[in-house]
Amino acid sequence: VQPQLTKLQQEKETSEKQVNDLLVEHKRYQEIIISDLEKQNQTLKIEIQNRDQTANSTLTERESHYEQQIKEYQSNIAQAVHKTEKVRTELKQLQEENISKEKPTNDLINTLKQDYEKQCEKLQNDLPELNNREQKLNTTFNERESYYEQQIKDYQNKLYQSTHEIQTIKSELIKLQEEKNFNEKKSIDTIKTLKQDYERQYEILKTELTKLRDRDRTQNMALNEREVHYEMQIKENQTKRDQVIRETQDLRNELTKLQEEKNSNEKQLNNSINKLKQDFEKQIESFQIQITELENQNRTKTHEFNEKYQQIKEYQFKLDQLNRENNELRQQIKNNQQENEIKLNQLKQEFDEKRQTNLQSQCEFIQRKTENLTKEYENLKQINETLKQDFQDLKNKYNDLQNEYKKYSTSNEQFKNTNDNIINEKQRLSDQLTKPINDMQEVQVELIEKQINQHADFERQHLENKQIHEKLLKEKIVEFQSKIQPMKSEYLIEIENSNLQHEQEKIRLKHQLQQALQNEDNQSITTIENLSNEIFFEIFDYLDCYQIYTTFSNLNHHFEELLYFSSLLLKVEIKLPQHDEMSM
Repeated sequence: VQPQLTKLQQEKETSEKQVNDLLVEHKRYQEIIISDLEKQNQTLKIEIQNRDQTANSTLTERESHYEQQIKEYQSNIAQAVHKTEKVRTELKQLQEENISKEKPTNDLINTLKQDYEKQCEKLQNDLPELNNREQKLNTTFNERESYYEQQIKDYQNKLYQSTHEIQTIKSELIKLQEEKNFNEKKSIDTIKTLKQDYERQYEILKTELTKLRDRDRTQNMALNEREVHYEMQIKENQTKRDQVIRETQDLRNELTKLQEEKNSNEKQLNNSINKLKQDFEKQIESFQIQITELENQNRTKTHEFNEKYQQIKEYQFKLDQLNRENNELRQQIKNNQQENEIKLNQLKQEFDEKRQTNLQSQCEFIQRKTENLTKEYENLKQINETLKQDFQDLKNKYNDLQNEYKKYSTSNEQFKNTNDNIINEKQRLSDQLTKPINDMQEVQVELIEKQINQHADFERQHLENKQIHEKLLKEKIVEFQSKIQPMKSEYLIEIENSNLQHEQEKIRLKHQLQQALQNEDNQSITTIENLSNEIFFEIFDYLDCYQIYTTFSNLNHHFEELLYFSSLLLKVEIKLPQHDEMSM
């Protein structure tokens, strides 16, 4: 009996050592988990702070860039205003100089008679060709306008289709998220059911152990068989646990695959949007090139028309000089000066109205107009100067020319009629040419105003998205902090309760073993004690592992939500500048 007692005491000591070692390992494991969780929380906080800093830095850079652009536009406007003032001063100086200067033109009067007859014939021959050209230009212009309108409609349809595709993809992403949540709920339910099954089996084992203690020593064979049966059940439970872990891993792998598919779909969307944007920009460039070509063609034609119109005016003035007196010539000069002043005033008004829209193009256009007007004005001044010098000569020749005047009066009336008809046709053609030019300029003004409005709307939307982004981040940080702290406290409380329960059950088992030593035989007690210790330790280890697994799964779920929302917000920030570039 004594050697058996010594063996039992040694086995008790070894079992107590094992229990103490397991408790020490359990405490270490808990401390390691708590430290890892705290480190993960700190790293997440640092990452959130870094992202906020990067977002703020990008916003400051964009604000500085826009401020620089505004300053450049203001400087360009000031330069344009300065140039216009210079042009105005130069025009005033030219007017003053032209009034003060006078030059002779005696030989021109004799040569103009012959040139006038020749050039009238040429103009009569050139008129049908000019009319045909103008008709062709009008037809081509109308065809191009219809073509551009069709292309604009096509682009609007493409944009509508792309927005519809984006909405469908968003709905698919929402469905995938719902499936993800449903799978997670399924996994949690399966884990709960397994936990309940293990608890039931644990209670069944307890009841069977109490029955085994009450039975006789003769049931050792049955006990051995039941030991084998219990070992098989424990192995089956372990295999079930491994299966559950594998299923959870498979679910996680499926979730990662879904996320990868979602990312690939988003990349394809971004690529399609970029392609549409590039095509749209290329076509806009082609439209701009075609518009510039049309403007150049119209300018060349207007220049040719102005030259011919100037020639006709010169011939008309020269005929009137022969037909009328010097007073009429002075009145005509004054009328021409008034017309030039009216044109200058019209140009100034147009320049003031369109200064904000397209300063560079308007400055070039006005410079060309002013050059043409100055040329016309110089020609008129030269004629005026020659006429003033010839006035005295004409008085002497007036008596001689009266006889000739009667002869040429009939011919001059015919020429006047033809010239009046030519002038009316040219004015009609000039009106037809000026209308499409004015329409094009109005279209340009409307497009630029639309771009400015779109840019202002985009900046307002950007500020609103930024504010929403900051609010969401703050709310999510507060929510996760409020969730993590009670989870930590609950986890610590559960660990303490499990330790207390474990120690209480140890004490209870020790009392039961002592009572069993007093009442029953040593051999049956040792076998039952070993079985009970092994079963209890395995069950408690499994329960601890299950609690740790549930806490980790909850934390991983919350961290994945954090990362998902942060990625969505970063994607919003990335898409905003793309939209900015598209609107620009």
